[in-house]
Amino acid sequence: MDEHHATSPTEMFRRRNALDVRGSDDRRLRRDVDSGTLIKPWRGVYRAAPESSSADAAYLTRVLAACEVAEIDKVVSHHSAAAIHQLPVLHPDHTNVHFTVNRPAGGHRRGHVLHPARLTSDDVVFVNGIAVTSLARTAADIARTGNVVQAVCIFDSALRAGATADELRDAVVRNRGRVGNAVARAALPHANRLSESIAESFSRALIIGFDDIPTPTVQHELFTPSGLFVARVDLYWAEEGMVGEVDGRAKYTADLAPGEDPGDRVWDEKRREDTIRDLDETVVRWGWQECMHPEQLHALLRRGLERARRRRR
Repeated sequence: MDEHHATSPTEMFRRRNALDVRGSDDRRLRRDVDSGTLIKPWRGVYRAAPESSSADAAYLTRVLAACEVAEIDKVVSHHSAAAIHQLPVLHPDHTNVHFTVNRPAGGHRRGHVLHPARLTSDDVVFVNGIAVTSLARTAADIARTGNVVQAVCIFDSALRAGATADELRDAVVRNRGRVGNAVARAALPHANRLSESIAESFSRALIIGFDDIPTPTVQHELFTPSGLFVARVDLYWAEEGMVGEVDGRAKYTADLAPGEDPGDRVWDEKRREDTIRDLDETVVRWGWQECMHPEQLHALLRRGLERARRRRR
């Protein structure tokens, strides 16, 4: 079991601490929750209300709050472990907090799910003192609960976060015989650490399922005829001469420097695309909308490949 530091615990306190140390009473706690000064992410656990909170952040707060009162034999797992590891998940389940327990049976209990399983030492790490399933085990468990597209996405996320292909394979093998593990086995050969975002993984996983769309190269580098580097593109169909670029809002807004305008990034991207087209490459772009409607992505790619093939004749 290793100690990791993927996230920091929030400033939480339990009801009994508020009553014994902070000098509060139940009436004051209820008043502070009603006024929005405090939030109560879990039974008997409080924290100061954050200024703003995304759905992912709110769920992580719930998970960490549940850990405050969890029995010692519970290991945070599945989508809850992904939240602690900060692994992007396609269609995450934020309904419940998930734990794995070394018991004969599990079940649903007031907002959390207990998964019965025997975990090995390789399956568990500690994140700020919290027992959590490892990156590989977390990915293998989530991969069993959805479809192949979701499984490819979580495997990609785990690889980007530092898991190795061997660790993923071993975790899937240890899940042999468990419900849904056939999905994980089918997805694992398609995992690729080079996909740089959940949107890229989503796109590539869908493309794998399109029988009439060739499999593209991931993060391909393009050069001029004289050998000068031009760009690294998300997806590339070499035989057809087509570039696929996955656009997401984060592409233009993430990690902006002070004073940097997202519009500048859009302009830079346009100039980059013009340079790629100068190499006689066909460029096709899409975003989350097309991924959520696979028939749209499929039609877009078919049209793009037809244009690319005509240009190469």
